[in-house]
Amino acid sequence: MNDHRPPIEEINPAIGRVSANYREERNRRQPLRAVEDFDGWRSEEPPPREAGDPGPSEGIYAFNNYVWTHGGAKLPVIIEAWTVGRPVKDRRTSGEVEIGVIFGNRTPALQSHSYGTVTPKSKGASIGLNIGNRYLTVDDVLSGPCNFEINVAITCPELPIISEGKAVDFTPFTTAISEVIAKTLKRAYQPPLYTLEETRPPIFKIIKPPKPIKKKKIVIPHDKGVLGTMLDELEQASGRKRDDLIVMSKDKDPFSIGDSPTNHEMGRWLADILADPAFDDRRHNRGIHYKLSKSGTFMRHDGKHFINDKECWRYIVKAVNAARWLGYISFDRISDHRNAPPVIRQASDVLFDLKPDVHASTPSIQMAAGDSAEIHLANIENFPSYRQPFHIVLFGEKSSLEPVLGELAARYHASLYLPTGEISNDFIYQMAKHGAEDGRRMIVLCFSDFDPVGQGMPVNIARKLQAFKAMRYHDLAFEVHAAALTVEQAVRYNLPSSPLKAGGRADAWKKRHGREQTELDALEAAELREIALAAISPFYDHTLDERLAIARKAWTDAAEEKLRDAIDPMIFDPISDEIAKLAEAVEDGVASLNAQCDVYREAAETIEIMFDRFDPPKPIKVEETPPPLVSTDMNALVFIDILKEHRVVSESSTNDED
Repeated sequence: MNDHRPPIEEINPAIGRVSANYREERNRRQPLRAVEDFDGWRSEEPPPREAGDPGPSEGIYAFNNYVWTHGGAKLPVIIEAWTVGRPVKDRRTSGEVEIGVIFGNRTPALQSHSYGTVTPKSKGASIGLNIGNRYLTVDDVLSGPCNFEINVAITCPELPIISEGKAVDFTPFTTAISEVIAKTLKRAYQPPLYTLEETRPPIFKIIKPPKPIKKKKIVIPHDKGVLGTMLDELEQASGRKRDDLIVMSKDKDPFSIGDSPTNHEMGRWLADILADPAFDDRRHNRGIHYKLSKSGTFMRHDGKHFINDKECWRYIVKAVNAARWLGYISFDRISDHRNAPPVIRQASDVLFDLKPDVHASTPSIQMAAGDSAEIHLANIENFPSYRQPFHIVLFGEKSSLEPVLGELAARYHASLYLPTGEISNDFIYQMAKHGAEDGRRMIVLCFSDFDPVGQGMPVNIARKLQAFKAMRYHDLAFEVHAAALTVEQAVRYNLPSSPLKAGGRADAWKKRHGREQTELDALEAAELREIALAAISPFYDHTLDERLAIARKAWTDAAEEKLRDAIDPMIFDPISDEIAKLAEAVEDGVASLNAQCDVYREAAETIEIMFDRFDPPKPIKVEETPPPLVSTDMNALVFIDILKEHRVVSESSTNDED
C-alpha cells in the first residue's frame, strides 16, 4: 500500500503491526481474520447486527481493531468493511471503486462521496482510493481489474468533526480504512467476463464495416432559462435570426448563455459543489478554484480531475458565469474581491408632519441684570423634504477618476462605481439591485476611454441591466449615457492620441472615427469636471435646495407670528416685568426670581396653537433631457440594434472573470 501523503500520526503505531500481520496471512494464503491483542487491548467479534441496524446485508466482511491517540487519551476504534465485486469486460478494462456509505457510530456520515479506480497492470491491478481528503493506492492484492462497491463503518467513543459540527472528519482514519478494505478486496474479486482471446477478433477474418446509416440529428430540448426563453419569444415575434438578437459574444451575452446544454451542466455542477458545507462561506472565483484544486479529489462535470492550472481556472470562471445567469446560484453567492466596493447612495424622501415645540427661555442666576423673559419656537433641525427626481449613477473605467467624480457624486447625491478595468457582473448586479430598491429612474453616466474596449463598456452595462430587469427587477427603469470620452470631446479639448495595435480592429476603428485611441487621463481635472457637470445637470434640480430654504424661512416666520399672536399680554407682561425687576437685584432675590421663572414656564406650557402644515417644494424635472444611448422605454429590438451598432468595432475586455 502506497500513501502519497505523510502518514497520519493520530493513528496508534499498532496499525503498522496490523499491516504486517495482514501481509503474513496473505502470504500464507490463509483466510483473513481480525488481528487480536495489540497495544494492551483485546479485540472481540462485534455483536450480530439486528434488523434495521446500519450496514449492508451482503458482501465480503472484514474488520480490525485499533487504538486512536486523541488529546492524550487512547480511544478504541472498530473499522468494518463490506465489499461486493462486479466483473469487468476483460483484463484491459479499468474498474471503478465506489465507497457508497461511511457510517460513523452507526449513523450514515458520508454518502456517495468517495470514489476510486482499478487500473490494469501487466501483473494484477492497482487500486486508487479517495477517502476523506486523501488519495491512497493499494497494490499486489488483485490479479486483475474489477468493479467494487464498498461500505465502511467506524465505531469510536469520539469522532472528529469538521464544518462547524456538520460532518465527520475521516482524515485520521484513512490509512486504517484502506487496510480493512484491502482485506476484503481479494475475496470479493470477480474475474473478467471474457478472456482477451474471446474479445479479440480473428486474425485472418476480414470484417467489412457496415455502411453508415444517415440519421437526422436529434436535438434534445432543454430549459434555456428565463433569458433564453425571452430570446426565443423575441426571435419568433420579430422573424429575425437569433444571432441578430445577441449583442455580446455568445458565451458572455446573458440572453444566449442558456443555449448551450454544457453551460447548464456546468451550472448544476457548481451549484452542487457550493451546496457542500465546506463551501458555506461567500467566496470569490479564485477562492473556489484554489479550494477545489487543493483538495485534489474533485471531478469536473466532464469527468476530468479539477487541478490548479489555467484550463481549470477558465472552467470555473465559465461555470460561475453560467450558474449565475441560469439561476442555479444567486448572484450574492459569489463575491467580487477584485474591485473596491462601490459608493452607493440611496436617497429617500424625508416626509413627516412637522410638530415644533414651544420653548420658554428665562434668565438664570448666571444672567446679567436687564435680561428679559421671552417665548419662541424651539430650533428645528430637520424639515420634511423631497429627494431629487432621478437616481444618478456615475461609472468610471479607472480609479484615477475618483478625485473628480467622487467629489461630484457626494455633492449631487449620486452613486459611484469605479472598478479596475471592465466592470464585473457583481458590480452590475449591485447597480441593478440598488436601482430597483431606490425606485427612481436610474441614469447611468459612463466615463471610459475612447478606444474599442472603452466604447464597449456602456454596451455591456446596458445589456446586463436589461437582463437583470428581465429576470429579477421587473420595475427597474434606467437610461445609459456614454458621457465620456467621445470623439467630439477629444477634438474639442485637442487631446493627444496613441496608435492602436495593427490589425483589422484598428483599421475599422480609424475608418469609423477618423483618429486613434485616447485615454480619459489625457483630460485635465477641470476639463473632466466640466464634462461631468454637463452630463449631470439635466437630471439634477439645482433649484430644489434653494426653494426648500425659502420655504423653511417662510414657514418659520409665519409660525413665529402665530406664536406672538397667541401670547396673552395680560398673563405674561406682568410676569415679564416682575422678572426684569428681580433680575436687576439678582443677588437679593434669587429665590423670588426662580419662583417667577417657574410660573412663567408653567404658563407657557398652557399655550395651545395649531401651526400650518409644512409642504416642502417638489423637484422639477427638465422637460427635455439629452437622448440616452439606450433606455427601458425603447422597444426591445431598437434597444438591441443600438447596442450592436455602438459595438461594431468594440470588443469585450480581456478580463476573464466575467
